Amino acid sequence: MEITKRTTAEVLKHHMDVLGEGNVAETLLDYATEAVIITSGGVVKGQAEIRAFFINSVTNVLPPGSSFELIKKVVEGEIAYILWSAESPFYSIPLGTDTFVIREGLIVGQTFTGMMNKKDGSSK
Repeated sequence: MEITKRTTAEVLKHHMDVLGEGNVAETLLDYATEAVIITSGGVVKGQAEIRAFFINSVTNVLPPGSSFELIKKVVEGEIAYILWSAESPFYSIPLGTDTFVIREGLIVGQTFTGMMNKKDGSSK
């Protein structure tokens, strides 16, 4: 299937599947060249920064094998929203949420926030 032919729901499913596997290279295929991720920690922009963001995520936050529960998923046109919780050796995340803007089969914008409790007892 051509990437540009994917629906919003197909992009979201692919993104969640490959990120859960820790496959950063495949995850990056979901993002437009100048995509932006906005988090409480700042703005991540472009392929290089997004690659670093996800390498950190699959290495230090939610590595493959972490538990992940999808609580809610809503897809409407170009917008996809997920509400989730997760647990890893490093973090307990009782509440996480992402919103994606997907155009022509690629994520062009994303927001993320989560209640992230580091396993040493601190919050991130």
